[in-house]
Amino acid sequence: HLCNMSASSIDVSQAVGSPLLPCTYQVTEKDVILYALGVGEGWKPTDPNNLQYVYENHPNFCALPTMAILFPSAIAGQVVKGEVAGLTFPPMMLVHGEHYLEIRGKVPTNASLKSTGKISNIYDKGSGALVLIDTIAVDESTGNEICFNQFSFFIRGAGGFSGKKAG
Repeated sequence: HLCNMSASSIDVSQAVGSPLLPCTYQVTEKDVILYALGVGEGWKPTDPNNLQYVYENHPNFCALPTMAILFPSAIAGQVVKGEVAGLTFPPMMLVHGEHYLEIRGKVPTNASLKSTGKISNIYDKGSGALVLIDTIAVDESTGNEICFNQFSFFIRGAGGFSGKKAG
């Protein structure tokens, strides 16, 4: 076998509350357009409301608010790569669960955003562990909060560590 599927260990006291390494996400007009096209905007090029997301010279050019789920992706990567103290598991056992997004400011079309995050909780679901990650993205030039993301990862086979059951 290439991987020991039962090699999961959870130390809630070490993992929960520990800050994750901050990450920077550079938003450009090109990124805004590619994201919009990737989620289906621009399919009707004669619709002026549709063009505001895919044409940078449109008078109302703006980013789709849902683009903000991308900003903390490097923070999520730390969990996936096993770079979090107190959290050891085979990466193939991880499944992305729910994702909550709260927009706190206008999503920029050209900015450097810094995301900070932490493991906010870990729940013992019996068959696995549910890990919650909270992140906040801030525009580095203004200091304004842009969004709050909370995402969950379910780690199959990592349950039974006598942690909180609710969640």
